[in-house]
Amino acid sequence: MTNPDNIVRVRARNGGRASVYEANGWAQAYSSGLLSGTGVTQNTSADMNVLVGGSTSKPDVLLAENPAGYKVALDVVGQQAVAITAPATNSRISAIVAYTDDLSLPTTEDTVTGSPASCGLIVVNGTAAANPTAPTDAQIRTAITADGATGSQAAYCVIATILVANNTAIITDSLITLNYAGS
Repeated sequence: MTNPDNIVRVRARNGGRASVYEANGWAQAYSSGLLSGTGVTQNTSADMNVLVGGSTSKPDVLLAENPAGYKVALDVVGQQAVAITAPATNSRISAIVAYTDDLSLPTTEDTVTGSPASCGLIVVNGTAAANPTAPTDAQIRTAITADGATGSQAAYCVIATILVANNTAIITDSLITLNYAGS
């Protein structure tokens, strides 16, 4: 699975233990999305990269949801530059997606450190069109499956969407729309 520098992790409680079921109670009050942190911002260099994530001392917190409606908190514990490409024609909406493929982390497991091997961070491109739309659930699940996860079961979160025209040469904050977790 694509998880650069293992920055996406299942949120662990004290002692490194994690439980979807424990987190699900409070998480049900929110929709999936960015719960806290910076999310996605333009790169410090003027280019086609965006910066995703927080830091180890102050991670971004995301809520991901699986098809059954269970939610799990994910941490983005480092800042990663992610490349965005412009379409050949028209415009496209690209989504920055974090996901986990492992929703069965036991509360009794002493060695769980966020299970980064079960997590991913990918760009999912919508279809280029005169009036583009964001990638659909089916497109995102197909991309997650292609990235090595069980896309039909994975919990994912769209952190942000980016509107990219065919002539875009620099991604700026004005093109980025953060997807905040709502209550």
